[in-house]
Amino acid sequence: MNAVTSDTLLIIVDANNRFIFEAPDLPSSVQHIALIDHHRLVKEPDFSPFLNYIEPTKSSASEIIAEMLQQSEYADCLQKEEANLLLSGIMLDTHNFTRNAGAQTFEITHYLYSRGAHTSVTREFFNRDLEDMRLASAFDSTARIYRDVVAITWLNTGREPSPEDRVAAARAADSLLSLKGIEASFAMVLMEDTVVISGRSKGDINVQLILEKLQGGGHFDVAGAQVKNATLQSAYTLLTAAINEYFEYDYKNENN
Repeated sequence: MNAVTSDTLLIIVDANNRFIFEAPDLPSSVQHIALIDHHRLVKEPDFSPFLNYIEPTKSSASEIIAEMLQQSEYADCLQKEEANLLLSGIMLDTHNFTRNAGAQTFEITHYLYSRGAHTSVTREFFNRDLEDMRLASAFDSTARIYRDVVAITWLNTGREPSPEDRVAAARAADSLLSLKGIEASFAMVLMEDTVVISGRSKGDINVQLILEKLQGGGHFDVAGAQVKNATLQSAYTLLTAAINEYFEYDYKNENN
């Protein structure tokens, strides 16, 4: 905040809901804002970006950025390391090109390859260490089945929160989808006084609509939310209430 001046440019990427910004108060202090995102706009932002590029049909924010670079005069300036980072973002959001990957996604991947990116390099970014394995086991030990088709898990308190816990929660939600009969999954982790929730779906249940009820958002099959001033128990109660509301109203309407 101390670095903000009248000439400061703030670029907000991969989010359009102030509720989940890492620095939610920052847009109020900056005059020049660019918003670039691939998540559905739930409500208009309470600030006025000069660039408001939200395209939910894109696989990832990385795909949007790479496409903007490809069509600009700087297309040939992208460095190999930068191309690999953009490719890793696409691989992450598409689950290695198995979800939400369209023709444009592969065209952009070809452009990143032409700039030196390669999946053999980016796959190394996702390698796990022993602590990651232990976190995964901790999530597995608390997994519960809700309403027969939804799996919910959480990372118990009693340990110091780590920035890696968010990533572990996303991985745990992905892993739960491999359970027989499970159509959607949610993983929760407590970060200080905020419970971070990652939601995943095989495509029949809209986790985006569920987590929008908790001020979150995302896509039909990949979504997230942050419940502030909460405990794991209170967040679990809110989450199950949102799931119940979805099944009682939204799910019926979607399938009529």
